[in-house]
Amino acid sequence: MCMHSLLHEAARILRIHINDIVYKIDARQNPSDFSRQGKLGLTNTVMLSLNCCAKSLQVEIDNFYEVIGRSECSVTRSGYLDARMKLKPEAFSMLLDDTIKLAAGNHPLLMRLYGYRLYAIDGSTIILEDTIALRGEFGVSGGEKGVASGRLSTLNERNLFSALGNRNQLPCTKE
Repeated sequence: MCMHSLLHEAARILRIHINDIVYKIDARQNPSDFSRQGKLGLTNTVMLSLNCCAKSLQVEIDNFYEVIGRSECSVTRSGYLDARMKLKPEAFSMLLDDTIKLAAGNHPLLMRLYGYRLYAIDGSTIILEDTIALRGEFGVSGGEKGVASGRLSTLNERNLFSALGNRNQLPCTKE
């Protein structure tokens, strides 16, 4: 499957998912949110949020309604922000999961080694608040006069796992 057709398939699946009644129920903060049909509505709010790039918000709103053929709609920045607040953050995670499932299942360029999915681990040393407790728990970098620091490791494929640990040990999950 070429990249172009993969993007079209992802857009088709997202369109189906966004219009699904179960998604519309799960994506809103309160049962009364998006209960009336208006200029924004849940579908347009999600699609507008996904469409935002780098322009000012009002320009993005105007461009979105022009693209969908409803340029006569006058939606304000504050109207959009009010509608956006009615969406759960998980609304976008659900759409991301669908996109990842599509790519993971069908993309020929997705690398596998002996049938296993490849992941990357990113490790960084981070500076922590310099307290005695954190120095004792995580250690010190820079000798005796150094500051508290720890190792942050992230398993990347979709940021599946992050851990913070002592600089001298393998990281373990800390709450």
